[in-house]
Amino acid sequence: MITPNVRNHTFNAAKQFGESIASLALTSLQNTTTIWNTEMRIASRELFIPLTNPIFRLTSILRIIYRPLYHVRRDILTAVSAIELGENGSLAQIVTAPGEDFPENWLELKEKLHAKHRILIGLGMDELGYIVPYEDFDWKKYEESMSASKLLDPIIHQCLKEMITKMN
Repeated sequence: MITPNVRNHTFNAAKQFGESIASLALTSLQNTTTIWNTEMRIASRELFIPLTNPIFRLTSILRIIYRPLYHVRRDILTAVSAIELGENGSLAQIVTAPGEDFPENWLELKEKLHAKHRILIGLGMDELGYIVPYEDFDWKKYEESMSASKLLDPIIHQCLKEMITKMN
C-alpha cells in the first residue's frame, strides 16, 4: 500500500491535495488531441478463484454476503478484462482487476504493456478485497484479512498476462 507520509492529517490538507490534483488534471487537458476514429479491442475472461479466506466463505455460506460458491463451495467466479485503443493497442491499454491491487503487482503487470497510456482499473468487474502479492501474504495483516483469497495475485495476474499476450 502507498500511504503518503504527511504531518498534517486534516480535512483542509486533504482538500488542498485534491485541488492540486484537479488543477494538474485540468492543465493536462490543454495538451490533448481528440481521437475520432481509432481501433478498439476488448477481451474479457471469467475465472474461478479458490476462496481461501474462511470468514468470506462463512459469510457466503450463511448468505450474509450473497456470493455463489462453485466446486463444492471452494471457488468463486469472477472476471478480468483488457481493452486496447489504437493500432495494435498503441494509444492505451486498460486492464481491470477484481479488487484493490497492490502497487508492486501493478508495476510488474505494467511492464508487459506497451501502450503510451497503461491503466489499471481496480475493483473493475468485481470486489474481492485486496490483491496482496502472494509471497508477502500473511493472514495476520489487515489487507490480507480483507482479501477473498491468497491466490488472487497469481491467478488474476497470470490470466491478465495471457490475455495481453493474445491481444498483441
